[in-house]
Amino acid sequence: MRLQRILFLTDLGGAIRDGSLIRHQSEDWEYDAPFLYEFVAPRSWQVRDLKATAGLWTRRVTNLDDGPRYQCAARWTTDTAYPEWSCSSYAPIP
Repeated sequence: MRLQRILFLTDLGGAIRDGSLIRHQSEDWEYDAPFLYEFVAPRSWQVRDLKATAGLWTRRVTNLDDGPRYQCAARWTTDTAYPEWSCSSYAPIP
């Protein structure tokens, strides 16, 4: 599944201003992804194998140039009042 964020400016009446559409980051979600890329240093990523940990959802967030921003994998928890997905991953400043 891919989510694409689009930003735009409006005037005081709520109309979208011409030329103001800006493509922002996108994110891809994948169930049981075989691997992910972990950020380790500027322009340096390490492949992490996920084959041994089945049942994870991987979230891949990309920059404007579709290059990697960050990725992480975790399970959804349903033992709270609402389903929740959370993981921590070091990400470079865009």
